[in-house]
Amino acid sequence: MKSSRDHALLSDVAALLVCGLVAGLVVALTMLPLVSATGLAAKAGADSFEHLPSELKTEPLPLRTTVTASDGSPVTTFYGDENRVHVPLSRIPKVMQDATIAAEDARFYEHHGVDPRGVVRALVQNARGNTQGASTLTQQYVRLVLFSQAKTEEARRAAIAQTPARKLQEMRYAIALEKKISKAEILERYLNIAFYGNNAYGVGAAAQAYFSTTADKLTATQAATLAGMVKSPTTYAANRRATLDRRNYVLQRMGDLGFLSPSAVTKAKASVLAMKKRDTPRRCLANGSLPGGGITAKNGWGFYCDWFRSWWLEQPQFGRTVEERRNLLETGGFKVKLALDPDVQAKAQEQVENVHDRGSKWGTAVVLLDPKTGRVKAMAINRTFSQQRNPGNKPFPNSVFPYLTGSAQNPTQVGYHAGSTFKIFALVAALKKGIPLAQTIRSPGVYVSHKLAPPGESSCRGGDGNYYYCPRNYDVGGKPISGTFNMWNGFGASINTFFVPLAERAGLDNVINAATSMGIRLFPGALQDPNGDGKGDYINSATYLKQNDILPFTLGQGAEVYPLYVASAYGTLANRGVHCAPSPVLEIRDSNNKVVSTGQPKCKRVLDAGVADAATDAARCPVGDQPLGGSCGGPGGPTASSVGSIIDRPVAGKTGSTPGNSAVWFAGFTPNLAGASVITNMDKPSDENTNGNDARSINEVFARTMMAGLKTLPREDFVAPPDRLARGVSAQVPSVAGMDVAGAQDKLRGAGFQPQVETIRENSGYAAGLVSRTDPWGGTYTSKGSVVTVYVSNGTSAPSRDNGGGNSGGGTPSPPAGGVTPGGPPSGNGTGRGGRGPGRWG
Repeated sequence: MKSSRDHALLSDVAALLVCGLVAGLVVALTMLPLVSATGLAAKAGADSFEHLPSELKTEPLPLRTTVTASDGSPVTTFYGDENRVHVPLSRIPKVMQDATIAAEDARFYEHHGVDPRGVVRALVQNARGNTQGASTLTQQYVRLVLFSQAKTEEARRAAIAQTPARKLQEMRYAIALEKKISKAEILERYLNIAFYGNNAYGVGAAAQAYFSTTADKLTATQAATLAGMVKSPTTYAANRRATLDRRNYVLQRMGDLGFLSPSAVTKAKASVLAMKKRDTPRRCLANGSLPGGGITAKNGWGFYCDWFRSWWLEQPQFGRTVEERRNLLETGGFKVKLALDPDVQAKAQEQVENVHDRGSKWGTAVVLLDPKTGRVKAMAINRTFSQQRNPGNKPFPNSVFPYLTGSAQNPTQVGYHAGSTFKIFALVAALKKGIPLAQTIRSPGVYVSHKLAPPGESSCRGGDGNYYYCPRNYDVGGKPISGTFNMWNGFGASINTFFVPLAERAGLDNVINAATSMGIRLFPGALQDPNGDGKGDYINSATYLKQNDILPFTLGQGAEVYPLYVASAYGTLANRGVHCAPSPVLEIRDSNNKVVSTGQPKCKRVLDAGVADAATDAARCPVGDQPLGGSCGGPGGPTASSVGSIIDRPVAGKTGSTPGNSAVWFAGFTPNLAGASVITNMDKPSDENTNGNDARSINEVFARTMMAGLKTLPREDFVAPPDRLARGVSAQVPSVAGMDVAGAQDKLRGAGFQPQVETIRENSGYAAGLVSRTDPWGGTYTSKGSVVTVYVSNGTSAPSRDNGGGNSGGGTPSPPAGGVTPGGPPSGNGTGRGGRGPGRWG
């Protein structure tokens, strides 16, 4: 009896002889009539065959990326031209392996890449006019690899061309491949590269596309159906009768080869074709066909999913260009677990739709994230992520616009004005300069800032006849509230005329820097290019805001932002000054199941912990919570007490709204969860007022969604602010009125203060160029190291404005109520409303 080695050797020799014979025939045919088709031709053919390339270069197969929620629920898949998921042979049932062999290559385990019997049989049948193929599974695999890796249409045609030369090369590759890898590996590779129709490449995708199952659960009947489709996938995917006939043929072959018993074949052939063709979910549109989950219109996961896609396209680790990153997402075979918490998301979706349903023009949204990692637990909006046309050509409820996050791929879309939620950045900038929470500022009903402005609703005329930006407080008893405030009660009552002068003292650039470092992302917006030379400004960029001294930024005007980044910025305070970039992922694993570092939190300290703790202490006042370093008491009161009532643990935050209440916000946090909520006409931003109850409603959307997110988190307490930033070191401000500016600055520095000279001179009884007063007043006590504003006389004795602080030298009488000259009354509503409904500025 011959050994298996002898048998293999004979098979190899036979295969070589057959290939040499075929090659000889080819050469003979091409060289006829130059040589005769005899031994010379056969020898030339064999020599040619031996010199053909034998090393088949294989690239990784394109594999789809699968995405799940934090609890493992399927969300969606991403793939390009080929929808494929790799399945190892150990997870492909034997019945599927047997069905493939029965359908395509019954002698698979006997030949060595090329089946001599098959070649001879095919030659004989073809000579008789009966077309018959002779490709083994190994040859088919070679052909599929060459086709899959072809970079051009011409190369793809060449990979499947019905030519003797192409066939010889295929044989050469097949014989060499069988010497290099095992039959099992060849079969595994084949089952993962084969096309089954319906955009399903590989048995894993095919099992889902036709039977909504996984490869390891395929039955004999299902396996025979899929194995039969490979011969002509387009035909069988479109013709159920042809598919049934082909399935039954494969079942019969399985019986003939002993893979199935006769009774099993009979039973299987009698069964109906239980095949329900369905498209595999792709990207972020509603796709409830995923087994065990998927995006639906109801659960609202589509917007989160699309943010993940946008996030991926911004990660340089995934490629140099957006196109390279997109290709990797669709072909890299990653397993992505999102930070999306289905339970919290469901509560968030319920809350936003309780306020305004999806048919409302008022977009209502909320975002929640873990401040210690940046991972986003939920983002909900009363819209449906869909490309379907809306009734009446409205822009809602169906839309794929990134309402909650914006997109770097469309940076001209900038978001919405965030109102007084931005006051936190003036507060942080002031704290960074050493101004303590206890420092007071006299805050008139209307404040005349240093910022020149055109005549209009937010401006008033100063003593010099020019118009200035003039923020105004909300009305109490028919006139704007005024008084002396510190950072605790000023933030709690949302006093515009406290925070604008605070921003002037801290420096607007520092306010903007605080915002961007804490997490506010400003998409640049449209290019303002009046000269048409491409050298204009992007009007929502930090550079533009600084260069043009956009002081209304302090009150959330002049710049626009999306809720994700407001939540992220407030989360920096929750995390005691460490900012963690917003992330949609818990974990990313590559096709080899190795964790990818790109999915890990990216955190950086951007504030001193004491500064963050102090800002948090002030942020407890708007919700009616009790600060640890001071008191919220004073004029006005909390703008969002309902938040403190609903959330049964330490909480901080801030209301915000825009002129006319065209947008109402709440942003806030506990030590372990942060978020932001907003109501506005997101599809058509305008000055139209929201519903009178929306300011209260958006606070409750935030609070009730937070409670769902906090359900599984431990109670944590905030940290008390350091005394230097709460109360500071008390010192007396020296009297410098009537002194020259340089001498006054030296005297103030000597007393431990930071002098800041007001550039616009004011009316005073002192000679022009001398100091008229300071803020705080000379002789009063305030925190050492604080900023003391120095006002300079213009030499005119008439009063000009009441900006707080008072007269330390006796030369300036008290100004008229309202703080402006009689010839320049403020008009309109000023800037920055919020917290308590109509008329309440926040």
